[in-house]
Amino acid sequence: MAADRIETLRPVYVEWAKGNFAAGSDLLAPDLVHTGFVPEGRVTTHGVEEFGRWLREFFSQWEGYRVEADEFVELDDDTVLVAGRQYARGKGSGVDVEESVFNVWVFRGEEVVGLHFDPDRKRALEAAGLRA
Repeated sequence: MAADRIETLRPVYVEWAKGNFAAGSDLLAPDLVHTGFVPEGRVTTHGVEEFGRWLREFFSQWEGYRVEADEFVELDDDTVLVAGRQYARGKGSGVDVEESVFNVWVFRGEEVVGLHFDPDRKRALEAAGLRA
């Protein structure tokens, strides 16, 4: 089952590498829980509407934000870890950023109920309620 999940996510990352973050939005469950790491610490959103508002604010701070996947790892039948790199330029600072990113996708049926982003693998897994 997780292999099918990986094949579902591959085209999402093809688009994310182009900066098209609308890709994959059709997978998100209404009760999505998202966590992300920002300089101020961890942020958590509940539901796709709150996630969308947070994401728009996040993107407003960056130019050319994109994510490239390097590796897809089956953690269990409903959970996939995607390891990759994120790239952007700060709108205010003009500083180019390139760093690791780990995304944990948690599925319930065909929908994503958990989506966790972190530049640290262990923290991404912990945010998803998994052991590192």
